[in-house]
Amino acid sequence: MFFDEKIQLVWVDGSVQLLESFVQKCCMGDERVHPTTASDKMSAGMGFAPPEIENNWAQRIEEMEQMAQGLELPVVEPAFEDARSPKLDGYLQRVKTALDEKRNILKDLEAQQVLCQQGIEQFSHFEELDVDLSKALECEYISIRFGKLPKAGFETLLREHGDDPYVFFIRCSEDKDFYWGMYFAPREKRALVDGIFAGLYFERVRLPGAGGTPKEIVENLQHNVEILRSQILQAQDQLQQVWGAEKWRCAGIYASFCSLARVAELCKCAAVRGEHFFYAVWVEQTAMEAFVSRCESVGKLHMAMDMTLPRKKWKQLHQQ
Repeated sequence: MFFDEKIQLVWVDGSVQLLESFVQKCCMGDERVHPTTASDKMSAGMGFAPPEIENNWAQRIEEMEQMAQGLELPVVEPAFEDARSPKLDGYLQRVKTALDEKRNILKDLEAQQVLCQQGIEQFSHFEELDVDLSKALECEYISIRFGKLPKAGFETLLREHGDDPYVFFIRCSEDKDFYWGMYFAPREKRALVDGIFAGLYFERVRLPGAGGTPKEIVENLQHNVEILRSQILQAQDQLQQVWGAEKWRCAGIYASFCSLARVAELCKCAAVRGEHFFYAVWVEQTAMEAFVSRCESVGKLHMAMDMTLPRKKWKQLHQQ
């Protein structure tokens, strides 16, 4: 015959000073114990109210998650003594400062790498140009514009301005839709020539200052990228070393914060009047003996057995 296990509603009451200890020892870590909101089962005129509990642990959890962002935070048992230590804030601040120092170094190196890669992408379009760009850009009487011109715009340029000695475009490379290159404009005709190319949808690229031909610049940037990759790996290793020395202790503190946050939330299920609390817990039959034993270990608590429901009926009620 199918046996439907029973679940017992148990009322627990005691001094409010024991509430947190009761919740932590008796209502957590056992999936067969199901706290419920006591006030839902009491009449409104009995004078009970929810306990005044501030749950500051959620903020501490967020702070630790930010500190450990991108790093391994192992799953360990809570270290409650560490989490409540008066020296905790100083310790966590020292860890955060050490991690931030390594992260800032890593961030700077990665930013330099991005700039180099952007430079490679820009200058590579002009590698066929055998001109020292630093000297070309210093021309006193001629302005040089680097960029890309749509292929349709280039055809229009040849068709409508092919005979104009001041309007021409030097192609260096191309992709599916654009020619990459440059045009020249005498200073006195710069506005006119710029206007013509703007009408052809020329997109200017402002190359960062660098000496040498585009090919030489690209080679130098590629060399810098390789150096930066090595430095980034070294900085990442140093960051991991700092965290490796502290992560197990930090993980215990983090687990404590998570546990204490849960305790604070479960404490809100109690009903309090004066210095006394009442708590309602559904306990499965197989867990009753252990539950009673844990309650006795807390201190002077009183227990009263209430209704008993088959598991199936209890689930139906709590799913509504």
